[in-house]
Amino acid sequence: MPVPLAGGSTGSAPWYDPDAPATGLRHEVWVHGTLQPHPLASLTLTGGWEHFSLQGDTAYSGWVGRARLDLSATRTLSARVLLDYNSLDGRRSAEALVAWERAPGRAVYLGGRVDPATPGESTPLAWQLQAKASWTLRR
Repeated sequence: MPVPLAGGSTGSAPWYDPDAPATGLRHEVWVHGTLQPHPLASLTLTGGWEHFSLQGDTAYSGWVGRARLDLSATRTLSARVLLDYNSLDGRRSAEALVAWERAPGRAVYLGGRVDPATPGESTPLAWQLQAKASWTLRR
């Protein structure tokens, strides 16, 4: 089982505003860990916190997190689910993907994504579906 990783950094960083570029102070902390209770299943959790200040005033501060669940039914059939949260803008999202990979160049993928409405805002529910098929023909 992989060992959870953690890290962080602090120091000056650029502020990417085309009208008023500046340099501020950025602090960042992150952690990443994977649990694999079975060879065909794994759960990966990732989180990070970041704080950026310009001349003593907070430009932004918040955290982002992701949970990723990978499941394999067979060597050729697998599924993945992603859950994301970003406190900087209050966004949440969920994605799912089912993959059938017969061989290199021969695969079918079906998936979708949902972005729920942001609490307290008038943003509507956003969603999308996707499908991809790849098949290499041999002579």
